[in-house]
Amino acid sequence: MFGADSGGFIAVLGGAQVVGCVGYRPDGAQTLTLNKLVARPEVRGQGIGRLLVQAVEGQARQDGYARVLLAVSQFNREVMPFYIRLGYVRSEEPYAHAHPASPAPAVFVKLLDVPA
Repeated sequence: MFGADSGGFIAVLGGAQVVGCVGYRPDGAQTLTLNKLVARPEVRGQGIGRLLVQAVEGQARQDGYARVLLAVSQFNREVMPFYIRLGYVRSEEPYAHAHPASPAPAVFVKLLDVPA
């Protein structure tokens, strides 16, 4: 599961407990997909989400990916301004991991400044 090129998981600790976490996985040669970002309710608004997104972007740069992609569920649309503030742009491309029985998610992409 956590072998080379299989993705990973990042957590932020607050004292002895996890206060936020995010997963990521490669989707082709140029894209790292961010998924399952969550912060505990009592720490929301303190920059934990931003820190986790930036950590995934750093991982993407380190591994040579040109962009980070994420999907927002139609049932969680209120988080879309958060990603826009972080530089993500809405894309019309389909989300490869969407569940066929669910409404199509909103896809966002951020191009990274990676050395050529």
